[in-house]
Amino acid sequence: MRCIAALFVLFSTLAFSQEFRATLTGRISDPAGAAVPGAEVTVKNAQTGDVTNTKSDDDGNYQVLFLTPGSYVVTVEKAGFKKAIRAGVTLDVAARGVVDIAMTVGEVTQSVTVSANTETLETQTADRGLTIDHSRVLNVPLMGRNPFAAAWSAPGVIQNAATQRLRPFDIAGSSSMAIGGGRPSTNEVLVDGVTSLLQATSVSYVPTAEAVSEFRVQATNFDAQYGWTLGGVVNMVTKNGTNEFHGSVFEFFQNTHLNANTFNSNLTGTPRQSSHINTFGGDIGGPAIKNKLFLSYTFEDIRQVIPDPFSTSVPSACRDKVTSRRLTTHATHPAIPSCRRSMTRFRTLAAGRHLPGTSFLHRGRMLLP
Repeated sequence: MRCIAALFVLFSTLAFSQEFRATLTGRISDPAGAAVPGAEVTVKNAQTGDVTNTKSDDDGNYQVLFLTPGSYVVTVEKAGFKKAIRAGVTLDVAARGVVDIAMTVGEVTQSVTVSANTETLETQTADRGLTIDHSRVLNVPLMGRNPFAAAWSAPGVIQNAATQRLRPFDIAGSSSMAIGGGRPSTNEVLVDGVTSLLQATSVSYVPTAEAVSEFRVQATNFDAQYGWTLGGVVNMVTKNGTNEFHGSVFEFFQNTHLNANTFNSNLTGTPRQSSHINTFGGDIGGPAIKNKLFLSYTFEDIRQVIPDPFSTSVPSACRDKVTSRRLTTHATHPAIPSCRRSMTRFRTLAAGRHLPGTSFLHRGRMLLP
């Protein structure tokens, strides 16, 4: 019974996940342009050493599925032809790249290597969007170091929320993008192929900037597999480690004495507000078992001391008494005069710009007859 339950959970997870990995296709041909069937095609990940093998069909076509986004080396071998090597083939998130290779007549022991950072053409999909790589996420200033802020620069994206800060736990700014003409908070957000939405509207998990490998904002014409959206898709992939150890540490520091005052505060003669934010952390990744198992770990901590003023309504003693009076048939209530005096004093202090030691504005007077 436990095995059946485990299998149910596994297949349920797979059924509700969308594909973030890439697909590579192409055609193998001879110098005359004719198809080369039965050619051995090897696709190797340059960072992890992961190898996938396939063969070209009778029409010379090949296809390799489920490739982790990254840089690859494509090798083609066939008797009577020189070995063809295409290095620097870059595959992005959910990409469908096409790499056609023309073989040269010669011995298999000879090889023809083409080394270049090649961006593959996507001729098999009408998907329109923008891929944002790890370098851009780290080097472009992001509000609150939130990687979703980088998605605002993608074509077809409009930010609808008035985001004062965009810390990882401020999910309103991360969720309020309008993509491809859709309404805010109607987009699909995927992290490693799994939805990151809470109740289908709010982003519940925001990776750190160091943890993001790359992500793609898919605005229009994306596949039907990306369901649960009335707008667009943000398809994010996190780091998975490589055959070499890499790491970094960082600290971002803001202080009242280092920050400049705002224009409006200078205009009215208002001094700088107290502001102190200290964001620090690091990341490390590498092989646990070379070419087989990899690890990646990131850490980020935020220490913030900033006044965050707001206005709200809270139940007060005055409101409770006034409400009680309305619910009874008594003509008078002994506490009403004291309530009025209290509220009158509060209004006088507020008019003189000297508020009492509280950040709550009691609005119980609005219930008075």
